[in-house]
Amino acid sequence: MAVISDAYKHQLQTMHEERTAGGRKWGTTGARNFGDYICKFLEHRRGQIVTVLDFGAGQGSLGEYVQQYAVDVEVKWKDYDPGKGDKPPEGKFDLIVSSDVLEHVEPEEIDNVIEWLDVHATKAQFHHIACDPCGLILPDGRNAHLITEKLDWWLKKFADPNWALMYSAQCTVKKRSMLRDHCHIQLDKV
Repeated sequence: MAVISDAYKHQLQTMHEERTAGGRKWGTTGARNFGDYICKFLEHRRGQIVTVLDFGAGQGSLGEYVQQYAVDVEVKWKDYDPGKGDKPPEGKFDLIVSSDVLEHVEPEEIDNVIEWLDVHATKAQFHHIACDPCGLILPDGRNAHLITEKLDWWLKKFADPNWALMYSAQCTVKKRSMLRDHCHIQLDKV
């Protein structure tokens, strides 16, 4: 099951190379976006969540943050980023998280990506999703946020009788002197 086209993977790799060459970072927002949420979630589910996959991990900042700040939590953390050309991980994971990732998925692949997440998560999913355009432009001229939908749209995409919605929120926060919309979705396996 494809989660990214080769053409789009090339777009992302070119953009990331250009940003890195210019001394700018990319793929580092995971810890800032919801590192504290994930730490508290893992602390609350201590012993129940043993394996975690960060889908679209970028530079791995979320995993580093959790390993440093989650109190009395031992998890096997795996980073996976399709946009970097990483090979999909084998096996399943108690928890799959994504932070500032799903809005970057090609619209024609979003159903495949959500199915992939549903198949590979065994207990829970937690997603932080930007809901508006961003300041990054792909080499082909498109905004890097390919999907700019609000919470209701995402909830319909994630609707599945095998998953229970445990938490959702639409939020507006000030980022870089402007208001930005994002949503959080937490699902538990039924």
